[in-house]
Amino acid sequence: MKEKIVVTALFCAMLMPVYNCPAAEPEAADNGIWTEEEKPVSVRYDRLDESYVSAESEDPEQIGSLIDAIRELKVGEQNEMETLDQGDYLTFTFEDGREVYLEFQGDNLVTEDNGQYSVEGLEKLHTIFNEMYDPENIAHWEEGENMKLKIGDTEVSVIWEDNASVKELRSLLPLEIKMSMYGGFEQVGSIGQSITRDDKQTTTQPGDIVLYSGDQIVIFYGSNSWAYTRLGHVTSSQREMEELLGAGDVTVTLY
Repeated sequence: MKEKIVVTALFCAMLMPVYNCPAAEPEAADNGIWTEEEKPVSVRYDRLDESYVSAESEDPEQIGSLIDAIRELKVGEQNEMETLDQGDYLTFTFEDGREVYLEFQGDNLVTEDNGQYSVEGLEKLHTIFNEMYDPENIAHWEEGENMKLKIGDTEVSVIWEDNASVKELRSLLPLEIKMSMYGGFEQVGSIGQSITRDDKQTTTQPGDIVLYSGDQIVIFYGSNSWAYTRLGHVTSSQREMEELLGAGDVTVTLY
């Protein structure tokens, strides 16, 4: 199986030197966001605003419509608008297990590692998102029911995975975890006991929260490739994650 490729909020054309993104045919990705020629087999859509909503689809027509809408987005200049703690998160999964991850912030913003850009055309994406909702399959947690995370004294917004590891983690609340900087890209700390794990080779991005070795939580302000169990994703920008995690050891609180 090929190693997973996870791209956060991205314009691969801008990041080829870093990510070695595959060259795309000119007609395949006019705006540089979508560069894959192969069609994904599934897509997961997460939205975090007043509540957390998640929906998944394996419908080829629906997936194709999403990709077409992404290709048609018009990408503007970099701007300094404040990143909102809400947005739309798309995870496309391919047959070999690879993933492509795109993050669209509120107010028609797309966030990527080196900055934040305005886009036009998110309305079409939102229309497709709404068609993906199936009341019988939808995962939905009101804000008050969701697990919360503080890094130091700062509460951050998190999209948590819907898996056995997160459910077990919730059962241990509240937790105060002393974290240590490691490798210049992450903070790691023990939760004091082992919980269910389902490790998969993963390329992480800033904001990712993972379980390592069954008993340690890792929060990234950079990127790394290893076998982890995904727990969630902090919706803050890379710059915000670096400010929160990159200046020394921290304590995080789950409650």
